[in-house]
Amino acid sequence: MKHITFTFLLTVLLSMAGAKSFAQTFVVGGIKYSVMPGNKVQVVSNNNTTLTGSIAIPESVVYEGTVYSVTGIGGKAFYGCTGLTSVAIPNSVTGISDNAFRGCTGLTSITIPNSVTYIGKYVFQSCGLTTITIPNSVTSIGNQVFNYCKDLTSVTIGNNIKEIGYRMFYDCTKLSSIIIPNSVTSIGINAFHSCSGLTSITIPNSVTKIDGFAFAYCKNLASVTIGSSVTSIGNMAFGWCSTLTHIISLATVPPVCNVYGVFDTTAKSTCRLSVPEGSVADYKTADVWKDFYNIDGEATGIDNVTKNADAKAIESIYDLNGQLQQGLRHELNIVRMSDGTVRKTMMK
Repeated sequence: MKHITFTFLLTVLLSMAGAKSFAQTFVVGGIKYSVMPGNKVQVVSNNNTTLTGSIAIPESVVYEGTVYSVTGIGGKAFYGCTGLTSVAIPNSVTGISDNAFRGCTGLTSITIPNSVTYIGKYVFQSCGLTTITIPNSVTSIGNQVFNYCKDLTSVTIGNNIKEIGYRMFYDCTKLSSIIIPNSVTSIGINAFHSCSGLTSITIPNSVTKIDGFAFAYCKNLASVTIGSSVTSIGNMAFGWCSTLTHIISLATVPPVCNVYGVFDTTAKSTCRLSVPEGSVADYKTADVWKDFYNIDGEATGIDNVTKNADAKAIESIYDLNGQLQQGLRHELNIVRMSDGTVRKTMMK
């Protein structure tokens, strides 16, 4: 009898525990949350795409008398919510998991706070974003985060990102303004593939490696500055960039290039290659680099700034490492104009 009673009580307790576990998700204001230890919750998928317009995720929610802090946005939390137009993420959130906003084609604006340290894979794939700022707090960001964001024009990357990963901006065809910070050490495969809105790009001195197809099919790319620490460039890294007219390589030792089409379709008979003054001879004998007809020793390679009455106002000035400057300096400057374009200018 005692054995039967014990078994019955154990069954009841296990059933209660199971019910409690099952009840660890709840919905408040149309947003579904999953409970985590320490009275914390993360936003999770509600298996519908009914959310529309602008939403502000709260820092905390109350459910059945308990206050929960919102600390994360879970995988696929807003996947396919095509009616969302803007999202404000609170300062309590520290991470955004894989696919969180994937396919939110109507999402044009999102605020990522300085509390976020992690952004997973595919988070904003195929979104309607036009601009995005990744705060300095973010130290880890997954692959293919912004690929197919065809309306994305301008990106600000925080200075704690180490890598522009695989297909991060793949097929962002309107992307025209981006400054790579000097925290970045590598640019991954297909990172900027088919970014046909780019006309110039500066790779900072912190970068050591440019992987294959990184800038392939950037069909309007006219000028590239390669930082002094780059040692290797992968196959087809600048393949099908047929509009390149000026390449500046600040590396004193010619970066090792994969012999398979690094600058495929670039007109090497007319494209100017500017390198450090003492390295001209080395570039003229190095694989791939030696194919350029016009190699000079003017590594900055920029003419004096000319005044134009129709020129847009200068919005901000950066050095080659992506550091904000107070004004133009007597060296190569990266200048962002008020119309969103980015220019390289040289004060002599």
